Amino acid sequence: MRSTFFGIDIARRALQAQQRALDVVGHNIANANTPGYSRQVAVQATTPPYTYPSRHMPTGAGQVGTGVYIAAIRRVRDEFIDMQLRNETESAGRWQARRDALRQVELIFLEPSDLSLRSAMDQFWQSLQDLHLQPESDAARAVVRERALSLTATFQHVHKQLTDLRWDLDRLAQLEVERINSLAERLADVNNQIFRVVTSGQEPNDLLDRRDELLLELSELVDIDVVILDNKMANVAIGGLSIVNGQHATMLRAVADPAKGDMVTIRWGNTDREVRPANGRLGGILEARDELVAGYLDSLNALAATLIEKFNAVHRDGYGLDDSTDLDFFVGTNASDIDLSKDIYDSLSKIAASSDVGTPGDGSNALRLASVYTEPVAALGGVTMRDFFTSLVSGIGVAAQKADNMVDSQAVLVEHLQNRRDGISGVSLDEEMVDMIRFQQAYAAAARVVTAMDEALDTIISRMGIVGR
Repeated sequence: MRSTFFGIDIARRALQAQQRALDVVGHNIANANTPGYSRQVAVQATTPPYTYPSRHMPTGAGQVGTGVYIAAIRRVRDEFIDMQLRNETESAGRWQARRDALRQVELIFLEPSDLSLRSAMDQFWQSLQDLHLQPESDAARAVVRERALSLTATFQHVHKQLTDLRWDLDRLAQLEVERINSLAERLADVNNQIFRVVTSGQEPNDLLDRRDELLLELSELVDIDVVILDNKMANVAIGGLSIVNGQHATMLRAVADPAKGDMVTIRWGNTDREVRPANGRLGGILEARDELVAGYLDSLNALAATLIEKFNAVHRDGYGLDDSTDLDFFVGTNASDIDLSKDIYDSLSKIAASSDVGTPGDGSNALRLASVYTEPVAALGGVTMRDFFTSLVSGIGVAAQKADNMVDSQAVLVEHLQNRRDGISGVSLDEEMVDMIRFQQAYAAAARVVTAMDEALDTIISRMGIVGR
């Protein structure tokens, strides 16, 4: 025979379970606008049934239920979507870094505008053609000198700005390394807290949300591989090397590298092993510094060096108004130090516009100088200096447009994945209100069971033994 208080015990369990479920609903509603919060669900299960003790198994209805309990408070999360979101966030971070760098490069070249390097080159070549028509004119020669000075100054300015941009990217890479180290330390600390909660037999749902948000933030900076252990701690690796291993974090170092002109190389911990991120903002920054901007600098230097060499070769064969010859027009080695020679700067008469000595009215060499701009050059891949520079500027525009398109594409994809994640893990206030009413009614019904059992017990206690008095 079951205990008289058996029904009250079932009602007690029901009250406790519904109250805990209401607490979970309240927690969800409170965090409806909390970034990264995952909806939680109180999983209810039946308590172990009661079997009547007997010498022989009864042939009755079977075991008797003993009520309900909260088996777990489960976090609603799709780990596959989380993995996809991290992967796409890595790519988004890389393309954003490339786009930002390319926008700076476009501002430096200022194409098309009257202040651009192309404009300075065109004006210089036009002044040479004018000199061909008026080789004895000091005014025409002065224009050539001023346009040459403007061209060399523009070359140097663009070179300096590109070099400064590389150093800015270098400093930005160092800042990203500091952010990565900070996130790694925070992940190791959260792992430690998760481990303590799990070993105590509890579910660290809010800590898991914080862990996933840190992983997502880290994935924006660098490409990571994440392994979730059985104890719910996250191990994180970069390029096969573990930056977060349980409760321990390994720091990255940004070390000045003489082989790169003292720009930094990312090293692993206290070792000399280089870390080469292929994705994330750090990967995009290093790619922009070492490939994009460095490539544009190399092209600019090649153009300036070719201009110096080819123009001087023609100028040395000509004659100035004072019959001077074998003089260089430009000095320097590349875009960083290209300048007008002292001879030309000091005397306009030394500009070699003539092809013959003693014939100052001959402007044929000025025409040869002007044609240097449109002659194919083997050092530039067999194209003219004009086409080489046009190709350089067009390449920058195409790369910038591609980066813009990729950023937009990744933004759409990341937003889609975030919406999918929020559709699964986000808090719907309408659903929570429905659950709240459902658990409230269940709680009220359980309370009614307690009242009914109390009345039954009152009948037993107050009225039994009255008959026969």
